[in-house]
Amino acid sequence: MRGIADSRRQRRPNTTAHARGAIAVEFVLVLIASLFFFMPVAEFMRLSLFDQALAAATHQAARAAAADSNNADPTKCLQSVEDAFQAHRLARWLLDQNDDGAVDVTASTAWPSGTDEVHVSLMADEDLYDGTEWEVVGACGGSGSWIRLETRIVVQPWSGLVRAMWPDGVRRQRHSWARNQA
Repeated sequence: MRGIADSRRQRRPNTTAHARGAIAVEFVLVLIASLFFFMPVAEFMRLSLFDQALAAATHQAARAAAADSNNADPTKCLQSVEDAFQAHRLARWLLDQNDDGAVDVTASTAWPSGTDEVHVSLMADEDLYDGTEWEVVGACGGSGSWIRLETRIVVQPWSGLVRAMWPDGVRRQRHSWARNQA
């Protein structure tokens, strides 16, 4: 009798296995779509981090150059700028392209290439009443003059979409001014 009762019961279809497969496919499709939308946001946040680190390091470097007692010598002035970039931890970590543990600071008015790290141009205005003419280029100038520090970097994008839009990288530039304290 038992065999007859079992044969009369109808089997329900296995819906849980089918539902699991549909949920897995839906999860993969939503994951791909969310990654497509999240990558540009993450790239923008990364570029913003580079920009903020460059701004902070530029400001710190201008203040260090202005406070150096030997900044009348152009090489000492540039050395104090480079030392300030080395002392800024976030900038040293982000801007070190060749992973040698130090940021390479180059005195130049041109834009860096993909292998260069930071290009710096120094200018000083010794006559504060003649407008905005920067008389001394490549040095901190005399005591009491204004120092203008301009830094430039090129950030190489990670994501392919942003790299396709800017194949040479994204250019970032920052300025900072300080009063020479020497």
